[in-house]
Amino acid sequence: MKRLVILCCLLLAAAAYAQTPEPAVNYYVKDGTVQASDGTVYSIYGSDFPNISISNAQNTCLALNADPNLYYKDGRVVETVEEYESTGGTVTEKGVFARVFRELFTDEQIAALRSLRWPMTVMYAVNPEDGTTFEVSFVIGNYPELTSLPPDFYAKLERRLKEEVRWHVNDFSKQLKYVFGTTEVKFKQIPLTSELEEKPAE
Repeated sequence: MKRLVILCCLLLAAAAYAQTPEPAVNYYVKDGTVQASDGTVYSIYGSDFPNISISNAQNTCLALNADPNLYYKDGRVVETVEEYESTGGTVTEKGVFARVFRELFTDEQIAALRSLRWPMTVMYAVNPEDGTTFEVSFVIGNYPELTSLPPDFYAKLERRLKEEVRWHVNDFSKQLKYVFGTTEVKFKQIPLTSELEEKPAE
């Protein structure tokens, strides 16, 4: 009888162990660089902090050690608060961020990210001449939901944002070499598949 009880306990323990989920892989566990399968290299900073910077190593305007100043096309630096406050712009397509993120994140991922305090901020370097995005960098919350996404995922997200996000900048900004844009991603505003279903007619 004792042998039977011990055997049952061992079987239950083995079953419980087998059902324990493996911890998520953290691709950004230390500062340095990581590489996507397409060859894109990302500089990682802040792995021990609440927020981690993921920046394409080819970035110049959005590099981790980049000059934070803006410049006129003739080389003069933008100096005054009034000048900086005069810069501005909006995206040309309403809902472009939600569309891109919905197409890359699953419903399960979006639902999980909705509960996080500050999941992701995306920064853009924009060409004032045509409103195109030529650099992208990410600041992600140090959460498993985001650190378990491989470099390939961020490379694809970066590529989609560069291809699809266009900006309408104001006249003052058109005097500059480049301007910056920032988006705090609000996953609560990104609809799940069930939320896209057509509402019944009243």
